[in-house]
Amino acid sequence: MAGDDPNARHETRDVPLKPFLIFLAVMATGAVLMHLALGALALVFNQFNVRIHGTPAPIALGPTEPPTPQLLLSDTPLEELRQAQMEELTGYKWADRRRGFVAIPIEEAMDIVARRGIPDWRNETDFRYW
Repeated sequence: MAGDDPNARHETRDVPLKPFLIFLAVMATGAVLMHLALGALALVFNQFNVRIHGTPAPIALGPTEPPTPQLLLSDTPLEELRQAQMEELTGYKWADRRRGFVAIPIEEAMDIVARRGIPDWRNETDFRYW
């Protein structure tokens, strides 16, 4: 065990207190001076904003309440949107009449892809990594 070793020794000196206290005093003084300088800079910027725009910066006026949320009291617009989306997904229409492209219902399109596959679709084994 380490406590039983007669040759074991320990540090007899401690950290010098005076330099440590000087360091703490310098750091505290620096923090106070930095806060004072930043406060003065904020005042200068605010005065500059008043001089240029005629009003103080919005953040200088203090906290404000956020606007109240615009609640949806009826599901009608949402229902109309969902109905329009379902019509888009389940109906036939011309996608590009000039080029002969037709939009078909999604279920039918999935059946066609399941039966025929996708032309020019490479298998995962065909991919080559550089």
